[in-house]
Amino acid sequence: MWRGRLSLRRVSQLAAHLPRESATYQALGGEHAKWTTEAVLLADLFHAWTGNPHPSLPKDTSKADRARDVTARLKAHRARLERK
Repeated sequence: MWRGRLSLRRVSQLAAHLPRESATYQALGGEHAKWTTEAVLLADLFHAWTGNPHPSLPKDTSKADRARDVTARLKAHRARLERK
């Protein structure tokens, strides 16, 4: 990239499509990166057969949950500011 051969977009695309087993994906992927493709597929089979998510499956918080948390924190912060 610093030699002018790769654009930022190309670097971004290469990083976004790393294999799950690569060291960089493991370092940047967080909780989900620790699962191999086979483990994810087996957890999906467990879910299909039992109707329950696999107990070891990492919990994925949705955007709505995160937005709700941020909103609650902002309201609490506003309330603290108004009391001062």
